[in-house]
Amino acid sequence: MNVHDNTTDKILRAVGTARPVAVALPGAALADGPPALTVARLDPLTGLPDRGGFMAEIRALQMRGSAATLVSLDIDDFTQINEAFGLDAGDELLRAVAERCGQLGRSAGGHHVVGRVGADEFALALVPPASQVGAAAAAWLEDVMLHLQEVLAAPYDIAGHSLDVRVRIGRAGLVRGSDAAELLHQAGFARRLGGDGHIVHSYEDKHGERRLVQALHEAIAGCRIEIALQPKVALASGALVGLEALARWRLPDGEQIPPNIFIALAERHNLIGKLGERVLDQALETLATWGKRDLPRVPIAVNFSAMQFHDGRIVDHVAQALERHGVPPTLLELELTESKLLGNAETAMHTLHGLRSLGVCLSIDDFGTGYSSLNYLRRVPVHRLKIDRCFVSGIAEESSAREIVHLLIQLAHKLQLKCVAEGVETREQLAILREMGCDEGQGFLLATPMSPWAARRHLGSHRPWMPLFERTS
Repeated sequence: MNVHDNTTDKILRAVGTARPVAVALPGAALADGPPALTVARLDPLTGLPDRGGFMAEIRALQMRGSAATLVSLDIDDFTQINEAFGLDAGDELLRAVAERCGQLGRSAGGHHVVGRVGADEFALALVPPASQVGAAAAAWLEDVMLHLQEVLAAPYDIAGHSLDVRVRIGRAGLVRGSDAAELLHQAGFARRLGGDGHIVHSYEDKHGERRLVQALHEAIAGCRIEIALQPKVALASGALVGLEALARWRLPDGEQIPPNIFIALAERHNLIGKLGERVLDQALETLATWGKRDLPRVPIAVNFSAMQFHDGRIVDHVAQALERHGVPPTLLELELTESKLLGNAETAMHTLHGLRSLGVCLSIDDFGTGYSSLNYLRRVPVHRLKIDRCFVSGIAEESSAREIVHLLIQLAHKLQLKCVAEGVETREQLAILREMGCDEGQGFLLATPMSPWAARRHLGSHRPWMPLFERTS
């Protein structure tokens, strides 16, 4: 980022005195360029081409076969800005965004067109310099996108206030024969799908994401999301004390989508609640099957999303799921991260008490990474604290990590809670955790996630991790 600081500063200094750009046409490098826009096709507030004028410029670029990129911009929470500071301030912000876009286009080299295509939406068409082709043109574009993010993210001096404004950005490639309106829609689609003002989302990437989202939706609806179970082990004895259910998604061709990808996808597209319900159903179905076969059973832990947790009907849903499968509540553990317990504290507390009244076990996952107050933690009706793997991973080499883990274990015990260490991967970590008195552990050293069928073997005497405890006794 630092290599671009001087360029960004120059642009912002120029913006301070620049007038709005009516249009930045390709100019002399594109012979016989499009005719000048009429006043009817200019936005009166910013002096930029309006939507119709911008479309005319895009079509002209297409006719010349220019290798351009279309960028769509949207001011986040613009209505709230108008309400908080007044319409005049909103107009001032629109002009400021227009100025910054125009100045950026001119400083970048190549050719550009800037337009105001909606109430708080802008669009840019960017054509690389003639000398930049192939990889060089792609590098030029990435550099321009980086500068665009930096320039638009800088505070705006509006109506005597310094405002931090988030501008969402999406882009799409301009190709000969494509429809200009559809191209603008594609760039806008990437912008809306991304939902992050600090990243430029490309339609080509997001189109693939859209297909993946549809496939995920169909997999959830078609019960094709499976679970893997990872054992939780008592660190004093090596006994199996529980299992954690982890979502797994395998495509029809056998390819497995990594959980960090499809879970993030589900969160961005409001599928996380349905995904969580599917995992809960799978876990309870597994427990019910083991019960019917008279197999010994241990609790299965299921992660709860914030969407599930803050659903006012969640207690009833869990109660109904337990009854439907005929599973005792004591065999279900629900895990929530610290951050999911924040927000409306009283509502969260009411939900936690409702879940605990059912008889299920409650755990705080990734403990130590959030920012719950100790007073709040004292009131939360949970049974376990799970120490995040980011602390456990360093306890053998870093004294600070070791001290933090020790303090977290002591805190859990002072609150009369069980303490579980996540991400146990080495014998040294295991030995230190046992010495500190940590109650339970989970990680690749002990057992990797496995299918419910494979996990059945561990319900009996098959405990492949037991030699580790014999060595560290």
